[in-house]
Amino acid sequence: MNTSIKTIMTTALLGWTTSVHAAPINVDVQVTADNAYAIYSGNETDIYDFHGTAENHLAGDIASPETYNFSMDDGDIIYIAAWSDNLTAQGLLAEFNIGGTILTTGNSQWEVMATGIDLGFGSPAPTMAELTTQINLANSGMVPSGGWVNTTLGGLNDAVWGTPGSVHVPSMASTLQWAWYHKPGVALDTFSDGYNHDEYLVFRLEFPIGGCCLEDSCYNMTPDDCELSGGLYNDLLCEDTDWECPVEPDTGACCIEGADGAICIEVEEIECDEQAGDWFGLGSVCADVLAECEADPEPDTGACCLDRPSGPQCVETSKDICKDSDGIWYGWGSVCIDVIEECLIVEEPEPGACCVKDECLESSEDECVALGGDFQGDGSTCLDVDVTCDTTTIDEHVPDKGSAGCSTAGDAANSALVAMAMSMLGLALRRRSH
Repeated sequence: MNTSIKTIMTTALLGWTTSVHAAPINVDVQVTADNAYAIYSGNETDIYDFHGTAENHLAGDIASPETYNFSMDDGDIIYIAAWSDNLTAQGLLAEFNIGGTILTTGNSQWEVMATGIDLGFGSPAPTMAELTTQINLANSGMVPSGGWVNTTLGGLNDAVWGTPGSVHVPSMASTLQWAWYHKPGVALDTFSDGYNHDEYLVFRLEFPIGGCCLEDSCYNMTPDDCELSGGLYNDLLCEDTDWECPVEPDTGACCIEGADGAICIEVEEIECDEQAGDWFGLGSVCADVLAECEADPEPDTGACCLDRPSGPQCVETSKDICKDSDGIWYGWGSVCIDVIEECLIVEEPEPGACCVKDECLESSEDECVALGGDFQGDGSTCLDVDVTCDTTTIDEHVPDKGSAGCSTAGDAANSALVAMAMSMLGLALRRRSH
C-alpha cells in the first residue's frame, strides 16, 4: 500500500490492544533471512511471546529455511527482528499460514522500522524487553527510520536470482519476494552487497487482514483500518480470484435496543427486521449512524383532542388510546400547548330538516329537540324527497296526532308562530354560548 493511502488511516495502524480476544489462531511459518532473524508476537506496545531465532552464515544456510508453529490471538501482531553481516545482499523471505490465510513478506500490510542498532554475527537476538522498548520508540517516531514505514520489496525467489546476490530457496514458492528496509538518502540499492541499513530492523504484521475495496481498488488491511478508510472489507485477500472490487454490500447499519440502551450492528435487512431494529440501508455503516442510533428515543405520547361533555379537551397520551377514545391525534411528540387553540375550536353544527307537527323547518339538532320536533340529520333540507314527517315520528315527540305528512305549505299562522319560537330559541342559545 502506498503512503498516501495509509495517511488517510489512523496513525496507529495495527493498534489492537490486549483486550479479550477470540480463540487462539494456529500459525505455521517458513522463514529464512540473509543473515539472522528472530520471531516474536505481541500487541502494539508490548512483546509477550518469543518463537525462535536463526543465524545463517553461508548461502546453503540461507537456502534451507526454518519452520515454526505457534498460536496467537485475533488482533495480535507478528514481529520479526532481522539483521545482516554487511557483506553480501540482505533480505527477509517468509510465508505464514495463519488460520488458513497465506501471508508472505510480499504482502503490502507489512511495515518495518530501523533501530539504528548494528547487530552482527554472534549477537544474541533482542530480548522481549529490549524489543518492547524499540517498538515504543518507533511508535513515537524516535528511531532512525522516523517510525514505521513500508517495506521495500526486492526480486522473486526464483532460480534467476532477481535480487542481486540473493540466494534461491527451492523449498519456498518462486512467487515470494524478498523484503528489507531502505535507508533514506542512500543512493545504493536496498539490496546492494554489504550495505548496512541501520540494522537491526523490526518487521511487523497484524492479523486478521483481508481485502478492502476503496472505490474500485483493493488493498490488504485489517477490518478496523478498512472501516476507518471508508472501504468495504472482505475476509479474502486482494490476491484471491474469488472476488474483485467493487463489491456490492449486502449489509447495512441496524439500530436495535440492547440491554443498556440502543446499539448499532451491521447486518442484512431481514436480520435487522427480526430484531425489531431500524435499518439504514445497504452499505450503511455504524460509524456514520451511531450518533443517530444513540439519540434519545422518540416520545411515545402526543397531543390528543377529545370531545368531552364539558367541551373539547386536549390530553397527551398514546396514539392507540387517542384513537380508541375517538380523539384527534396530532402525532408522536406533539404537545397540547402547541395545538390547544385548534383543539378548542367548536364547529357550529350543520343545520338540517326538523319536523314539528305539520311543519318542516331547517334548524340545528338542539333547536329541533327543544321544539319537540324530529331532526332528520345534519345537512338534510325540507326540499329533500327523503324528508318525510309521518305521524309515527311525530308521535314520539308530540302528544297530539298530526297529519300523516310533513308539508312545507301548512297553515301560515302556525308557520309564523314556529318561526318566532325558533328565532327566540336561537337567540337564547347564542347568548348562553357566550
